[in-house]
Amino acid sequence: MSFIIRSVQHDDLTQLVDLAKQFNLLNLPGDKKVIGEKIERSEHSFAGKASQASV
Repeated sequence: MSFIIRSVQHDDLTQLVDLAKQFNLLNLPGDKKVIGEKIERSEHSFAGKASQASV
């Protein structure tokens, strides 16, 4: 079995919200706004634009 891992993208928002709503996950709540903020922070981090305070 093999897996492909990639960074999250804004287009993943709907699928991640749906996934989060199926499970009770502490670090991935089923809240579109929260997940959207996490995606934005991740995109900034992978682009090298995140400050140390936001990581």
